[in-house]
Amino acid sequence: MKPDRIAGSSPRAQVVLTFLTGAAAGLVFLVGASAVSPEAAAALLDLHRDGIGAKDALVIAWLFGQVAILVHHILPGIARA
Repeated sequence: MKPDRIAGSSPRAQVVLTFLTGAAAGLVFLVGASAVSPEAAAALLDLHRDGIGAKDALVIAWLFGQVAILVHHILPGIARA
């Protein structure tokens, strides 16, 4: 979507796109951290201590998506209040 179409879309669509962008950033972070230093990435991101797997990737993506919504939609509203 083009930025002008996103700005004119519904608030729910904007939140979903923000979440998906944050989740994608989380996956990129996970892959990048694993490529740079697998041991350090495992120490930091291996939540179940069974090797970095799909569950860890989903949790990291979900967390990054939630942080993206918090930073992009919620905190600016609090700052304006």
